[in-house]
Amino acid sequence: RNSRLQTALDKDIADGFIDEEGWKPEASDDGILGYKLVIQTGHVDSPVDKSLLRYRKLVDGDLINPDGFYNYLSAWYSNDAMAYSYSQASIVPTPKSWFSDRNDYNLRIPKSKPIRFAQIPFLLKNLGDTE
Repeated sequence: RNSRLQTALDKDIADGFIDEEGWKPEASDDGILGYKLVIQTGHVDSPVDKSLLRYRKLVDGDLINPDGFYNYLSAWYSNDAMAYSYSQASIVPTPKSWFSDRNDYNLRIPKSKPIRFAQIPFLLKNLGDTE
């Protein structure tokens, strides 16, 4: 199952609004964010590789792309603050801030530092057995 961002990116590519070189004014904000995320390599020396657009997905099966994970974390923390705050997640160190802007053509998303501690609470209701 594709994420909302992957679906928007795939649609914008199919419609000719996004290609390896960037995006056109008709591209959706979610498609542009998906583009910026999918081309992150996770490498400090060469952080962006536009050719990844041809074959990489943000999520492969059930796994988030590990190469871009800490870049994705920065984007999630800043661009989906409502979901981050609603999750009541506690991540140490705090992820870096980075805001997506369709008019910002700097494709590099800062990589958050590796997680040393993470806690995300969840609630159980009517649990009768753990087996």
